[in-house]
This record gives sequence, C-alpha cells and structure tokens, in this order.
Amino acid sequence: MSIPIAFVLGLLVLASAHDWYLVLPGSGSLSTALLFSVLLLVPALVSGVALRAREQRARSRIWRILVHLAEGLLPVVYGLMLGPGTWLDLADRWSGGSQFGGSLLALLPLIFAESLRLGVASIAQGAASAAGLRRQRVAMMLLFSAPWLLLAAGSDALLGVPWVQGWILGTSPGITLATLGFVLLLALLMPLVFRWLFGLRPIAEPLGQELRQAAASLGFPGGRVLQLDSGYRTVNALMLGPLPWPRYVVLSDGLLSALGYDVNALKGVVAHEVGHAQAGHPGMLILLFLVVPLLLASGSPWIDVESISAIWLAVPGLIGALAIWRLVRAVGHRLEHEADVLSAIALGGAEPCIRALERVGAILHQDPERSSLLHPSERKRVALLQQFATDAAFRARFALRGLRLRRALVTLLVAATAIAFACWYALAPMEHAKRLYHEGLLAEARTSVERIGNDVPPGSWQSWQWF
Repeated sequence: MSIPIAFVLGLLVLASAHDWYLVLPGSGSLSTALLFSVLLLVPALVSGVALRAREQRARSRIWRILVHLAEGLLPVVYGLMLGPGTWLDLADRWSGGSQFGGSLLALLPLIFAESLRLGVASIAQGAASAAGLRRQRVAMMLLFSAPWLLLAAGSDALLGVPWVQGWILGTSPGITLATLGFVLLLALLMPLVFRWLFGLRPIAEPLGQELRQAAASLGFPGGRVLQLDSGYRTVNALMLGPLPWPRYVVLSDGLLSALGYDVNALKGVVAHEVGHAQAGHPGMLILLFLVVPLLLASGSPWIDVESISAIWLAVPGLIGALAIWRLVRAVGHRLEHEADVLSAIALGGAEPCIRALERVGAILHQDPERSSLLHPSERKRVALLQQFATDAAFRARFALRGLRLRRALVTLLVAATAIAFACWYALAPMEHAKRLYHEGLLAEARTSVERIGNDVPPGSWQSWQWF
C-alpha cells in the first residue's frame, strides 16, 4: 500500500497557494477556469501514453519514465488551475466565507485530475486486481483529504466563538494545545475512516477463527483482526490506530496468499503487531516526533532567521536533517526488534516470527541484508531473535536498552515541557495583545501594543512590527 505522492504534493500546493500566488479578490473568471481545466487532462493522457508504450515495448523503460512524468505533472497542472486559472478565487467567492466549503471546492480539480489518472493507470492491471487497486487508490486519496477538510470544518466552528479563536490564533499555548487536540481527534477518527474507506473485513474461516483466538490469547480483541483487500498487490501487515481504541490488526490479502495460509507464520505476524501495541510504540512515536518538537517550537521566536546568512542556515539544516534521519532509523529499528521479541515471548518461541520473515522475504525477492528506514534487515531480525532465545545475558541487555530508551524519552518530554512553559510565560504580554486583536477588541489590543513597545524576542521583530 503506497502513499499517493502526486496527490500529497497537490495538497502541499493548495496549502501554500496563497504564499506563491497573489490572489486578488474578485479576479476569478469562470471562462478562464474552464480554459485551464483542460490541463487537468494532461496527467491522464500521459498515463495513457505510458500504457501504450508498455504494451508495444515490454522491455523498454520509457513507460516507467512516462508514469513518473504523469505523477509529477499532477501538482503542476493543479497549481496552474488554482493560480493563473483563478480557481482559488472562485472557490473563495462561492464558499460564502466557509472554510470547509472553500477547501472542498479548491480540492475538486485535484480529485478530478487524480481520479482520471488513476483510472487510466488501473487499466494496466489484470481484471482480477483492477477493482481492488482502484478502490485502494481512491481510498488513499480520500484518506489524505479528510484531515484537510476536518481542519477547515474546525475553523468554521471557531468563527462563532471569538475568545477561543483569539486564544488559538493569538497565543503559543493555544496553537500548541489546539494542534495536539486535532491530532487526538485524528487518532480517534482516522482508523474508523480507514476501515470504512478500504472495506476492511473479517478474515475468512477457518483461518480467521484461529487468528482471532491467537490475538485474544495475547490480550488483543480478536474481532479487531481484519483483512485488507488490495487485489493481492500489498504484502503487509500493520497495527492501525495509535490509541487503545479504535485499533485494528490488519493483514493484507497479499500477505495471506504469500504465506499460503500458514497458521503458525501468520500467528507470528499477529503477535508482532500486537507487540507494538503492548509495548506502547504508537504513543512513543507520537511523543518523540510530534509532541516534543511541537513543545520545542515554542522557542522559535528567539531565533532571528532573518539575520542569519544562508550558509549558516544550510549547514545546521543539513546536519539536523541527518541527525533526524539517524534518530528515526535507530528508533524504528529498535521498535521492530522489540515487537519481534514480544512475539517470540508470547508464542513461546521465535520460530513463527522467523518463518514469516523468511517466507515473505523469499516471495518478495528481498535481499536479506537490506534494511529500510524503519525496518532492520531480515538477517539482523532473525539473528537477534535467535540470540534472544539462547543468551540470557543478551536478554538482560536488550531489556535494559529498552528501559533506557523510555527513560530518555520521559526526560526529553519533561525538558521540552519546561522550555515551552518558560517561553509561553515570556511571550504572554505580546500574545495577550494578539489575542485581543483576534477577538475584535482593537482598542484594548492597541493599548497592550503601546505598553510593550519593541521589547520582543529577536525572531518576532518583523511580525511584531507588521502587527
């Protein structure tokens, strides 16, 4: 199951549209929009050419180049439709001031162009898998659109409560807590939306009953072990849902087919996914890669980016990106090893998990030495499971490293929280003025601004002068 990169890039184009294109109110023209709408057909046409090239030159790689070209053209033609095609202004006007309505209208050209492209691309699949592939790709498109529309609906809801809107838009604590609340809402809703969009269903009997019983014996509700139909294109399993509820263990039809309905190997897969939940991995990832950065971002007003040269921004940026990559890789590999070990403990041995790893790797022709950003190599996973089963000293060291990781995460969270509260306290006078402004109390806001003067953090100088 792949991420729709072209569609996600289109969403980024929409999110930044007002930054890269000056939208003049009233400049929208329906005739101009209709003229530019012809461009929305280009990605589908290029996909059609790629399909034709594939049929005529099976060994040629030109069709792959054309497929990637079609994907790359999608955000380009969408951006032309939004800006020069004046669709962004038309969406703003026709929405009647509603953020949700405006966002939905602005998304329509992207959804239309991507649906056409996906329809043409799915023709290359066999009849047996085309329907499943189309559903999967359309579901992914809608899944990525849902948070954007939910955020727009929340913005509409805030219009009727000025003091809440002022607190969220005008203060660091407000925007931080609102972001965390929005993430919590997504964590509650998105697993349910995913289940509905992708048509997750119980695994067919008698295998389904055995896997449900295995999950129940591990403390996970058996009724939440479900199957994803992907036209046998996806060979994967996942734990869906960062919160205890709603949470599902999802096995793809491709994985069930690849393992040949080997019950022991599939029990190893289920136990691995349940291990992620039992070890608290979803919560750890949210804390480390969302909550902590969000809290630390409260200190950004003290960083005067405008006064730093490009080279001094680029070098730390590259070093920081490398450090983040190494951190994500190290944490991802550690969590996978922990889930493997918990699977072995739960099933009384490492054999089911090892069988699943080796069989899936052989079917997918994966290099046993190859690792990815979040997953260690098959060889390392198998070796660690074997060593964990036979070496008591290694088991003790492995448990100690897990304990240290969790202690480090708690320490980091406490430090980030302390930094955030200190920054919020220092910014309170300035943000009080901004909150009054967003509430519509202009006279009180002006009085607060005059009281503060220019005594603001260096990174906020430009925005404060504009304010």
